[in-house]
Amino acid sequence: MMTDIKSIERRTAQSWFEDGIWELGFGGFCAWLALYFLGQAGAPAKSAFKFIVDIGFLPWFLLGGWILPKAVRRLKQNLTYRRTGFVSYCRPAKKALAQKALLSGMVAGVVSFCFIFLLTHQQVGFDPLPIVSGLAFALPLIFLSFRTGAWRLVLVAAAVAASGTALSLWGWGEKINLVAFYALMSAALFVSGGVALALYLRRNPVRSEDQA
Repeated sequence: MMTDIKSIERRTAQSWFEDGIWELGFGGFCAWLALYFLGQAGAPAKSAFKFIVDIGFLPWFLLGGWILPKAVRRLKQNLTYRRTGFVSYCRPAKKALAQKALLSGMVAGVVSFCFIFLLTHQQVGFDPLPIVSGLAFALPLIFLSFRTGAWRLVLVAAAVAASGTALSLWGWGEKINLVAFYALMSAALFVSGGVALALYLRRNPVRSEDQA
């Protein structure tokens, strides 16, 4: 019975990521962050706009975190659920929550160590933020690909890590590097999610009785 439950949970996770809509939503969130950092980079120093942008990161972040999940649910309602039914996660068990907390702590520890190491060994013209950001996103994406069977996320993780490394080594400086990083990550997620959604819609056409 335990094996059956695990198999059902895995199929549920695979179904949630199969249509690529999650990647489109996450890509939209990354584009939302890139827009913020663009405003921060373009704001004149010591101006009122600069002050407003600097203190507005948390509201901007929370607003994007509120809007985009709603957009993902709406897309799934209109495109996914009418084809293959409603998919929802069960409430995680305490053991699973503990495992996720441990994994999150390990990822945070690795990223923190890398960030401190890069800061203490920083070379002239080297910006550590993009490469650390790339690692912070790439590791969970790889884990997610193993968890859900969405192996395309490994390619996204590789693109994110490569983008972060390239921007740290040959980027345009601190103010533009984060803009470019989140824009490139958004583009990678949009491509991955768009291709997955196109394939999903082709494999799962709406039944004729649903179209009537």
